[in-house]
Amino acid sequence: MYQPQPLSTPPGSLAVRLAGLATSNQLTIYAGAGISAADPTSLPGAKSLANLIWRKLSPLMDLGDVDEWDLLCVANAVAAHPAGSQLLRQTVLGVADMTGASFNYAHEVVALLLCEGVATVLEMNYDNCIERAAQPEIPMVVRTPTELLHGSSSALMKVHGCATLPQTMLVTSADLEGVGFWADAIVRANLSQNHFVFIGIGSVADYVQASLETVVGAVGNEHLYLVDPALADWEVAEPPLDWKVLLGDLPLEQRVASPAEEFCDALLRAYVLTVCQSLAETVDGFPPEHPQKQGVQQLLSAIHAVDGVKALRWLRGISWGYAPGTSVASSAVTLEVLVALSGLMGAVWGAPALGSEVMGFSPLTNSAHDERFDVMPLLSGHGARGPAVVKEAERRVAMARRSGDLSTDAPVLVVAGGHLGSLGSAELQAGRMSNLDDVLADARRTMDGLAFDLIGSSEPSHLIDGPAAGHILYVRAGSIGEVS
Repeated sequence: MYQPQPLSTPPGSLAVRLAGLATSNQLTIYAGAGISAADPTSLPGAKSLANLIWRKLSPLMDLGDVDEWDLLCVANAVAAHPAGSQLLRQTVLGVADMTGASFNYAHEVVALLLCEGVATVLEMNYDNCIERAAQPEIPMVVRTPTELLHGSSSALMKVHGCATLPQTMLVTSADLEGVGFWADAIVRANLSQNHFVFIGIGSVADYVQASLETVVGAVGNEHLYLVDPALADWEVAEPPLDWKVLLGDLPLEQRVASPAEEFCDALLRAYVLTVCQSLAETVDGFPPEHPQKQGVQQLLSAIHAVDGVKALRWLRGISWGYAPGTSVASSAVTLEVLVALSGLMGAVWGAPALGSEVMGFSPLTNSAHDERFDVMPLLSGHGARGPAVVKEAERRVAMARRSGDLSTDAPVLVVAGGHLGSLGSAELQAGRMSNLDDVLADARRTMDGLAFDLIGSSEPSHLIDGPAAGHILYVRAGSIGEVS
């Protein structure tokens, strides 16, 4: 199974180029069977699917002298029988687990780019792996003209139908000849307007070929990219690859002979690294010993240690009010919160490993504390009001306590960004150069004025064992951290 690379691995110039186009909303991804072939998904491609259907049905009905490895031939033969079209789709779903197969890393990457709203995604596959890979988010899916009419530009376009609505699945020659006008129009429009990446597609549908010929004849092929391991045989394959026949003069740098997961991994690393670059630039003018610069370097090290999916899932996980199709990575609030987290670390607190919404800051040798302290960043979208942010923070803290990410009696500092108005009496006042030591000192002073249920005889000022244990404190992200 594919092992993704950490963000510290350079993604390469092509990935950087395509990530830049994605950020500018100029990237379209057209995914085919190759994206669902890798472990643990392991769904059959066209040839294998044809053979599975033939083996299932040939003992039960006369399929004639058809090539058992040619999907269109087998599908047409089955559909020619009474009720054959319905039987064909039923058999496809019976021989391949289109709705239950495990999604793979490439599915996760495409799903996250879709949720970020930075790539138009068209898909030929019947499976719903991309949709499930987006969990816990639920992107909109278009399978019919009606869904397109009521959908959004960030929806996943299932141009050949979907197993979740079997009657939409295009399998036979007649199905593909009558491909929905909406699907044909979307392909043509995106081929004309965007940079277009075909991933894992070996056999090119006739309507796509027609659109390609028209577009290439008008504007050339500089905006087209192919991704498939079979492209390594571009010059020697016999018979020639479909793509070689169609785009024979496509430059080598636009033909990526790599598996879908490897390509998608590099693309997402390049995309997430734009956030890291923006954070690094905030301290470019500071000397190495500056606390803010040291905090930024610590946070960047923690981010660079994980892969792109884990980093972007973390960013979207600490956000609130960003619906699928809305970018978190490019939000100014994201940078504001990352700057604040870096400022809290400074030179006295260490960054935790990324993953959970709860970040356990560890004191360094020059800190006034000797125990971990839990911090929960919360990025709010659409100008949420302070009281609503407090309510959401309380919900998240309760969930973290139930899941074990946060102990029952541990206090937590919520670093909130993007909201409007006060966060209530538990909001701490912090200055630009405040680190977590300074904020905790202010917390003790704030707690003196808050009502707690006194339990036991612990030192009242002790945040871990004292009466304030388990309390939620708040700090405004925009008030902490310096930029050069």
